[in-house]
Amino acid sequence: MPHTPSTDEIILESSYLIQEFLDQLSENLDQCESGAATDVDKGYLESNLRTLHSDKGAAAALGFTLIVEAIHQIEDMLISCQKGNSLQTETLFKYIDFLRSIIRISLDDSFSKSEYLQQYEQLRSSFRELRSLGQRVRMLVVDKSSTTVFVMKEEFKTLDVEIVLCSSGLDAINKVLHESFSIVVAGGQVRDLDGIALLAALRLNAETTSIKTVLITSLAAKDFSVKPDVVIGRTKSDISQLRNWVEASFFKDSEKKAG
Repeated sequence: MPHTPSTDEIILESSYLIQEFLDQLSENLDQCESGAATDVDKGYLESNLRTLHSDKGAAAALGFTLIVEAIHQIEDMLISCQKGNSLQTETLFKYIDFLRSIIRISLDDSFSKSEYLQQYEQLRSSFRELRSLGQRVRMLVVDKSSTTVFVMKEEFKTLDVEIVLCSSGLDAINKVLHESFSIVVAGGQVRDLDGIALLAALRLNAETTSIKTVLITSLAAKDFSVKPDVVIGRTKSDISQLRNWVEASFFKDSEKKAG
């Protein structure tokens, strides 16, 4: 007869998995840091992107949402470097130190549950500040209307926001799983997967829950079982309101606006 593990055995096994993951993550961060300080080449970028993507999946499975979010930001920097931009090593090192802080408090048995949660909330607050350092906001727009896309591009010219276009819901899911985005804007009807189903999929995946979601539709927000962060129409005024929301949510001052 198969053995049914007790609660204590399950907790113990989970502790082993967490310990193993955090130890491996620490080693991977050391390699990422040492490589960035010496020679950043194609091999370094590809190797670290593979490793970090695996770490991100493991972090999501174990419920380390803040680790997932921080790795997203590092991936974004490495992908940007692959495209020919300079690697922001100072910001990279700050993210690595931030992740080490999470590892440290997660392995510290001296904390009570309330103390641990307090430490974790402090880290979450510092993460919001860290995310604003030199990181360009990337917005994935999934919509079949060329007119809406054109108006959106015009409205966002005065903000340092990279707009990435996609016409298929399934392609959009593939993009957010392999690239870093701050915002996903989806039309109500797009190929393969409608907008609300796409946004619901993002909410259900631990790796993408931190992404802000916007739905373009004429329906009221109360009509959705999974509510987007923002619901807008297609008028120029609606898109202008979206631009203002993005500015308020992601830009602390005017220094990050494009000239």
